[in-house]
Amino acid sequence: MSSPCSAPAIPRPFAGGISEALITTQGGLLVAIPGMFASAVLSLRARRLRERLEESIMTLKRIVES
Repeated sequence: MSSPCSAPAIPRPFAGGISEALITTQGGLLVAIPGMFASAVLSLRARRLRERLEESIMTLKRIVES
């Protein structure tokens, strides 16, 4: 007894879809990887700026309280 799912797979109809999926994945990675790098750099810059701002505020408070 053979099931309807045991028919041989024909790869040609899937080739276009697989090709499109690979191209889409490549495009996504080309955007995502530099985006992650930029995000890390900007986060570091924001953290440093916040630290400098906090130091400036503390200095200003000391001056005002003196």
